[in-house]
Amino acid sequence: MSDIERFRKHRDNQMEEDRGMSVASIFPANDFDTVLESARGELECGLVIGYNKDGFLTSFGGGMSGGRQPTAAFWLYMLKQFEIDLMNGVYSDE
Repeated sequence: MSDIERFRKHRDNQMEEDRGMSVASIFPANDFDTVLESARGELECGLVIGYNKDGFLTSFGGGMSGGRQPTAAFWLYMLKQFEIDLMNGVYSDE
């Protein structure tokens, strides 16, 4: 099973659980270290995308997916799925 197929299967299993969930606001949200600390131990793998102190877009990715290191295609699929969910209001309180 490819990384994309594993991700889709995992995503399908999570769909009902994810409905109605929102991206939690963590206070103080302006302290990014607090945001990162809240994610500790919660993710099997993940991406951090943001702007560094010099204003340049940068990213970090790590972890394992189904016991394997994620491929570039896996990361792209994860980003696109997040974009779709975000545009469809999955993370909205409304």
